[in-house]
Formats: sequence, structure tokens, C-alpha cells
Amino acid sequence: MKLLLLLLFSFIVSGGAVANAFAHTEVTVEDYVVDIGWGDEPPVVGFRNFIVIEILQEKDGELIKVPDAFQDLQAFARSGGASKELDIITDSESGAYHANIIPTKVGTIAIKLRGDISGTMVDIQVPIEDVEGTAVLDFPPTAGSSSDQDIASIKNAINSFQSDMSEVKSNLSGINVNSNQFDSEFIYNFGVIGMATGIAGTVLAIFSILKRK
Repeated sequence: MKLLLLLLFSFIVSGGAVANAFAHTEVTVEDYVVDIGWGDEPPVVGFRNFIVIEILQEKDGELIKVPDAFQDLQAFARSGGASKELDIITDSESGAYHANIIPTKVGTIAIKLRGDISGTMVDIQVPIEDVEGTAVLDFPPTAGSSSDQDIASIKNAINSFQSDMSEVKSNLSGINVNSNQFDSEFIYNFGVIGMATGIAGTVLAIFSILKRK
């Protein structure tokens, strides 16, 4: 039971970390510092935006932007199972790069860099700030962006979860416990982990809504 409670806690904590906004993120690759984020924040679904990438190298105690960093380096935007290579544009300021993009789905987008910078191998994937729905820009708030709709969505999710658990309970009641194929410990663990996952998802939804409010 302690193990299952620990799993529930891990689901909530790890999920909460994913739900947080990342804004611009810095990653160190040997002697280089890579800074990635959105050009316009917050990013909104359906609105033209651009990914900003800065690549810097420390020289004499100071971070200097690296020119021509994308000669042997590729950048990809990733969301779920979809991936798209970005058309990198070098800004007038040497060492600053961007790629135009229109986010078409609410949620997390990660930027993957693969290749090398002057012989230094690069293979990183960096999550950036989550794409928001248009409600973040709505004023006055419309019915589709009201808190009542958010609460209704949570209630529907909870009702659906309760219905699923009732179905599982009903199916288990028809199993012959004297059968050699019956594994009560497995079924118990499966049920509890399922409940833990559902609770974690509900908690994350509430956290996300409270954060936006």
C-alpha cells in the first residue's frame, strides 16, 4: 500500500511539473549555452508566432553569441507524435535565430536540436511554454472561457472516471475467485493504480485552472 501511495504522489508531482509554464529555457551543451523560447508570450493557438533560439559561448568570462551556428545543426518542433523541421532564419544580430510558426493545438511543444556546432555534438530536446487557448486573450470573457465551463469540464471528467471504476468493479464481480487464472493481488494493484492516475489527472486539471485564474 505504501508503494501505491508513493506512485500516486509521484504522478501528482511529476504531472504538476509538466503543467508549469517554462518561458525561455537555457540548456548547457559543453562550452555552449542554448536559450530557447517563444518570441511572443504567451503563445496562443491559431496566432502567428516564432521560436527564438540564441546560442552563446563563454569567452573571457562573458557569454558571446555564436554566428553561423546552424551550418550543421537542425531544429525540430515536436508535439505528441508530430514533428516538423523548422526553417531557421538568422536575425540581423549575429548569433540570434528564429523560426516562424503558427501553433495549431493547445498544449506543450518541445524544440529538438540535433547536429553539431563547430564540432561539438548537440542532441537535446527542450520543452517551451505551453500554448494557450484563445480565452487567455478574450475580453470581456465569453461563455466559452468562463469559470463555469471550466468547473463543468472537471465535473464531467470526475463523473466519467467514476463510471469507468463502476464498470471495472462490475466486471471483477463476475470473476471466479477459485480459478487458477485469478490473481487478486494484480487486480487490486491495477485498480488502485488506476484510481491514483485518475485522481492525479483531476488534481492537475484543478491546479491548471487555478493557475490561470
